[in-house]
Amino acid sequence: MNLSKTKTKDRQMGTLHDYAKEELEKAGHFSEDSAYNGMLGKAVLDLIDQFSSEGHSGFSAMACLGIFGRLAKFHPLTPLTGEDDEWYEVGPGIYQNRRCGHVFKEKDGAYDSEGYVFKDREDGSTWTNYESRKPITFPYTVPDGPIVLWADTKEPVRGIGFNQYQDRARTTAVYAGSGEMLGVYYTALGMAGEAGEAADQTSKIIRDDSGQLTDIRKNKLLNELGDTLWYLANFAYELGFSLEEVAAFNLKKLADRKAREVLHGDGGIR
Repeated sequence: MNLSKTKTKDRQMGTLHDYAKEELEKAGHFSEDSAYNGMLGKAVLDLIDQFSSEGHSGFSAMACLGIFGRLAKFHPLTPLTGEDDEWYEVGPGIYQNRRCGHVFKEKDGAYDSEGYVFKDREDGSTWTNYESRKPITFPYTVPDGPIVLWADTKEPVRGIGFNQYQDRARTTAVYAGSGEMLGVYYTALGMAGEAGEAADQTSKIIRDDSGQLTDIRKNKLLNELGDTLWYLANFAYELGFSLEEVAAFNLKKLADRKAREVLHGDGGIR
C-alpha cells in the first residue's frame, strides 16, 4: 500500500467534507425546518464523500462532475440522432424522445419544448408556453439549459454565454468520430490549425500592412478567432467538459497562482 498516496487522499477527502458540511450548515440544509426536513444536507454530504473517495485529479474531477451533472438531469451525453428507435408515441401523431423527455416530434418536424424561457422585466418571473418550442434538426445536442428571453421583445436576457455558445456550436458539429477518440483528434488538430491561421494573419500586419492594424485585417482575425473558438468548444465537448467548466477552472488556477505570487514563471504546474 502507498501510505503517502492514501494520506493525501484522506486529507483531500477530509478537506472537502468539512468545507461542504460548513456550507450546508450555513445554508440551513441540515435544519428540520428546511426543505425536506434536513434530508438534503445529508444526501449532498453523502455524495461529496463518495466523490472525494474516488481520488480524482483536477481535470478528471471536472470531467466526472460534468458527466454526472448531465446524467442526473436526464440529459444525454451524446447528440440525439432522431432515429426511429429513439421515439415512442404519446398521442395521435405526437412522439416523445426516449433519451430526452422535452424533445418531441410531430408531422411538421421535431422541437425542444424547453428551448426558450420568457422573463418579465418588472418582477423577474419566468415561464414557458407554446412559444418555448425551439425547432431542431438532428443530430441534436441537448443544451444544459434553455435560452432566456425578455417576454416583451423576445430578445436574449444577456449576451451569449460559454455554454450557450458551445450548445450552438454543437448544432454545426458535423464530423466523423464524434464521441470517440477520432473526434478528440479532429477537434484538437482543427483548433491548432485555426490558431495558426490567426497567427498567420497577425504576421501579415508586419509584412503587408506596415505594422498598422487595419479594419480589413481585424475582420480577418475575427473570422479566424471565431473558427478557433468553434474548435475549442467542440474539443472541450469531446473531452467531456463544458466551456463554462474550462473557464472556471482556468480562473481558479490563476487566482491561486496570484495568491501564491507565482503568476510569473515557467511550466504549466506551479
